Amino acid sequence: MNNSIRRQLMFWLTIPLTTLLIVSALCTYLLAQYFTTDLYDKQLINTADSVAGRIRVVGSKVKVDLPRGAEEIFRHNNRDDFYYQIFAPYGLRLAGDEHLPAPEDAPAVGEPPIFKNSEIHGKDVRVAIIRMLAPESPMGSVIIQVAETKNARTELIQQILAGIVLPQLLIITIAVVAVRVGISKGLSPLNKISAAIGERSPQDLSPINQKIVPDEVTTFVMALNDLLERARQDITRQRRFASNAAHQLRTPLAGLKTYAQLAEKETDLEKVKELLRTQVNGLDRMTRTVQQLLSLSKAEHAITRTSTFKPVDLNIIVSDATTDIVPESIERQVELDFQAEDTQALVEGDSISLRELTTNLLENAIRYNRPGGTVAINVTNKETIDLIIEDDGIGIPEGERERVFERFYRVTGSDLDITGSGLGLAIVYEIARAHNAEVAISEGADGKGTRVKVIFPKVEIQEDNESRELI
Repeated sequence: MNNSIRRQLMFWLTIPLTTLLIVSALCTYLLAQYFTTDLYDKQLINTADSVAGRIRVVGSKVKVDLPRGAEEIFRHNNRDDFYYQIFAPYGLRLAGDEHLPAPEDAPAVGEPPIFKNSEIHGKDVRVAIIRMLAPESPMGSVIIQVAETKNARTELIQQILAGIVLPQLLIITIAVVAVRVGISKGLSPLNKISAAIGERSPQDLSPINQKIVPDEVTTFVMALNDLLERARQDITRQRRFASNAAHQLRTPLAGLKTYAQLAEKETDLEKVKELLRTQVNGLDRMTRTVQQLLSLSKAEHAITRTSTFKPVDLNIIVSDATTDIVPESIERQVELDFQAEDTQALVEGDSISLRELTTNLLENAIRYNRPGGTVAINVTNKETIDLIIEDDGIGIPEGERERVFERFYRVTGSDLDITGSGLGLAIVYEIARAHNAEVAISEGADGKGTRVKVIFPKVEIQEDNESRELI
């Protein structure tokens, strides 16, 4: 079916109106036929009675004293032909028209007349048969059969049908025109909205003014505005990503170009090797920065696709992330201590993003620690699911604990040789926000190091007799 709302409305409105017209015409025809038949049948009986009133019994003979003028009246009413016959009880025709078929059956005296449809000379006729007493005749009774063509009946039915159906047809036609005009007028606000959107520039993602929107499409416009807002946020994230990438890569690329130019001019092989090692270190930092920028962009995008989240066990995710980070902890001589409860720690989320969150927290805890330091990792399952990572390193000053979640912000005053882009905790914050989790930073045990606590909503388990289902 055509996707036009106007055409669909007209289609679904025309069907019931047309059906109503057909049903009304059929009912009108049946009622008109019933009442017309009843009316003319009564008149036909009256005619039969008139014929019966002209019967005379003379001895053993039955005669019909029907004046020529009266017979002419019966036979010609300007529309129908009239026929009559009189029969003896044993079937002998006593008087009347020869070409009218003899009755096959007749009612008893006093019983209702018999009506039937027949045909004479190719014309449809209505026949009435009655029986009357003839006490002066040895026969005792006679059968009277009268018939007339149906022209008047048909004309009356047609007049009744035309008188009712034609006005209905006119009314329905007017109604269809009115509905079409009404639909066009009713849909005009949608045309205005369409025109307003069509006139916008590709950069204009502002919401549509709902004050000019009809109530029937308010929900649609709200959904459209929500889509525009998500598109605007997505474009903003892309622009921010491009800006962040440009900001972070411009200086390292310029440095790498400088080192390459120096290496090109240098003749001392050892100095060339040193310059190349510096370039390799710079490329490693750039690679790590790009990876973190991509992770940050992915974390921001995760907020818009929470419908794909499913229950996952945080114990398994943290255990895998801890296993992956072991080589770096060994290199920096930092001990890892992972503890988890025996029960599942189910949270609603994306396992890859949660693993990225854990990895970034562990990397920060290891890098901002000293050789011989310790990083404790705990997953608790109580009223909430908590991931706690605590180190005994340099710590984060209280005044900077809120700012460390900003992009490219790095803690000042560190005497450790640590390279980084300041994106790790920004990634943690975005992933936590996408999972409706909170991140809290405090000092570690005995006032040393840093304690980061990520608080997740708990996924409860509903059990019944047949199945176990996550809700």
